[in-house]
Amino acid sequence: MAEIHLQQLRNDKMKNIIRIALAIVCIFCFSSLSASGATIDSLSVKPVNPEAEAITIYEVSFVLSDTLPSDAVITVTFPDGFDLSRVKLAGSSTINGGFKVSVDGQRVAIKRSGLGRPILPGENVEVKFANVRNAPPGSYEISVTILDQTGELLRTEKKSAIIIFP
Repeated sequence: MAEIHLQQLRNDKMKNIIRIALAIVCIFCFSSLSASGATIDSLSVKPVNPEAEAITIYEVSFVLSDTLPSDAVITVTFPDGFDLSRVKLAGSSTINGGFKVSVDGQRVAIKRSGLGRPILPGENVEVKFANVRNAPPGSYEISVTILDQTGELLRTEKKSAIIIFP
């Protein structure tokens, strides 16, 4: 009789261990899904000078529903027709710690240095970068994506429409 009771306790203990393990796996899966599927809220991309062929400063602003890490990379992708070859620096009144800017084709990557504080959920993020030569007159979509320091997607792409005037 005692042996049956002992076996019952072992079975119950094993069931509890399995339940806890499944709960941990579920929590991990759902938390990683929500982080990788996070979106950029209220995106705005605009040139200071919207005239065709003008060399201008671009302002990117957005709000996130979760934290922007101090080592995140903000990527801004322009359509063909924009010349990004002169873009060398970026600045911000809302982000401290500095940036490293790089250009690859039609994409500007603005990497946070890791020295500034993380930007908390709901805070406005604003970044400016200079020396973009505008495309010919027309309507364009510029996309913004947030990556982590290794290039993994943190926030899904969001697009902002702009108009370049003659």
